[in-house]
Amino acid sequence: MSTVRKKSFLPRVVVIVLAALIFVYTAYHLANLFLAKKIETIISGVTVESDTVSGTGYIFRDETLMYGDEVGAVDYLVKDGEKISVGQKLANVYGVSNQVDAETAKKELFLTDKKIELLEKSIISDAEVTDPAMLKGQANDVYFNLLNLMAENDTSELDVQIEQMMIILNKMNMLTDGSSDVKATLEILKAQREQYLVGESIEQFSTISGYFYYTPDGFESKFSPETLENMTADRFYSLAYEYNNSKPNIPSEVFGKLAFSTRWNFVLPISQAKAEGLEIDNDYKLTFKENNNTTLTMTLKNKIEAKTRGETILVFECNKLPQNFSLERCQNAEIELSSIEGIYVPTSAMAREDGILGVYIARGSVVFFNKVDVIYRAYDYCLVAKTGEAEGGYDYLSTNELIITNGKNMFHGRILE
Repeated sequence: MSTVRKKSFLPRVVVIVLAALIFVYTAYHLANLFLAKKIETIISGVTVESDTVSGTGYIFRDETLMYGDEVGAVDYLVKDGEKISVGQKLANVYGVSNQVDAETAKKELFLTDKKIELLEKSIISDAEVTDPAMLKGQANDVYFNLLNLMAENDTSELDVQIEQMMIILNKMNMLTDGSSDVKATLEILKAQREQYLVGESIEQFSTISGYFYYTPDGFESKFSPETLENMTADRFYSLAYEYNNSKPNIPSEVFGKLAFSTRWNFVLPISQAKAEGLEIDNDYKLTFKENNNTTLTMTLKNKIEAKTRGETILVFECNKLPQNFSLERCQNAEIELSSIEGIYVPTSAMAREDGILGVYIARGSVVFFNKVDVIYRAYDYCLVAKTGEAEGGYDYLSTNELIITNGKNMFHGRILE
């Protein structure tokens, strides 16, 4: 009897133990499914990490002043920066009886034209799709840009941002207030403009071809390509001081200036340490803040050492004239010294499986482990190579995948639902 009872007891123990194990296993995974924090993901995409340096530089260009046959208000017939040919009519100059009044009329007409240009940009065309909410968002962006500029005592982009704010506010008034005076003010300004264009005028024609500009600064002959040929550090700093501390006398007969080609140079000093890795005849990206952060590729043509100041003066050259790009003599620019491109991965997403570094991704309801190769590390993120070799049966991370950034209890093949 005792032997029979012993044989029947053992199977029951095995069944109970197996049932308990199944219960624990099921309870664990149910708890993991319902109590675990919902996963968070980001889409894998390529980004660029750059090492940059900023500085204030000066434009050197082959330019000449354009002299008219009369002194007075200038009614331009070509656009500022337009390419012109020999014999082309450039402007009508309306003479004024005396020199002082002529200079006043010239300046007032120029300022009136600028105001008209600003208001014309504020007119909402029939083809323009806009709404008050969108304009309000744009105004907020510009407002915070202005706050940042003032907080950093940076005036490089102030004029651009203020003009943009004025345009946005004018558009908001026109959109929300049917009685907006933008159009009425525009008509008044156009009427005022006509008051300067009275009496006899003298037509001004071009005797040379090139690119015509309304406003010379009087430094055309000093910031020239010839000056750059034998440029020294002392000469550069002397020119910069002269530009910032003197006001040249521009003859009243001058009604514009002409550049002979698209070629121009940008010259700026940076620290010697930052300039060490830059090589002559290599191309670099420069971002010009006053020009709405326009980025241009420029060639480094020369490096002039200024050891007593701990600086190196860089001479860049460019043969491009982007539309609406201002060639104001003194500008602030940011140079991209080097850059590295890779897939952005938050540090919190990095993991290891089978000793391989990688990330977990969600594809549908299944978790997969993808290998990565780190090429750049920052405080809370890194960049990984855009392509790489699969390893240990794990694919390499590609773009447009859902990277899991807060993975807990993750493993290759886990079912999320």
